[in-house]
Amino acid sequence: SECVFIEVGPGNVLCQLAKKHILLPSLIIHSTGFSAAVDQDEKSIASALGRVWQSGIDVDWQAYYEAEQRQRV
Repeated sequence: SECVFIEVGPGNVLCQLAKKHILLPSLIIHSTGFSAAVDQDEKSIASALGRVWQSGIDVDWQAYYEAEQRQRV
């Protein structure tokens, strides 16, 4: 069965280690870059989840957006 690993944190050191040591078919994604900007982190995490979804794995988008404050325009 396929494993999914999403590294949450700066860089991609753990992703590189996982690629070297995981024998199962796996999706290995790093979710944040090296920037300390919060808005960049949010974009990076959303992009990582998008890549998971594109690979055919269901993402609970309702849970992801549950804290979202929306207003009628």
